[in-house]
Amino acid sequence: MNNLIIRVATDDDIEKISGIFTEELEHHINMLPERFQFADRIFTSAWYHNLIKNPEKLLFVADLGGNLVGLLLLKLKRSPDDPIFKPRVFARVEELAVSERFRRQGIGQRLMDHALEWAIQREADEIELAVWEGNPGAIALYQKLGFEADRRKMRIIL
Repeated sequence: MNNLIIRVATDDDIEKISGIFTEELEHHINMLPERFQFADRIFTSAWYHNLIKNPEKLLFVADLGGNLVGLLLLKLKRSPDDPIFKPRVFARVEELAVSERFRRQGIGQRLMDHALEWAIQREADEIELAVWEGNPGAIALYQKLGFEADRRKMRIIL
């Protein structure tokens, strides 16, 4: 993947970005049909422009010869003012998606490398993310990159 470029998304990327987000949603629907559903018109022009103009967020794309094959959405956050928690600045990975036919080729890792660099430049203390238990490929990638679980969200279906 020598010709893979990781760059910040632009206004011109909306069509390709919406395709990757749609593919990611379909993946989640297949993985957890009791939780996810397809909805028309999620990825509108207004939604996209609000996303890329938000100063607290950054959308990286993986560009392979003019084709977008992956994306990573980050948000810079500050911990709420709470007397029992230490103040911290952290980056949260809100979305990481690689088109299915390009998975397991190092693209997710390259995107995460850029996320790490971006967070360090903003003096973040850490990067955090959430991953669905039913997504072993993503879990394996994050563990390979050094991520560790620090809490577990649990539920009971009634």
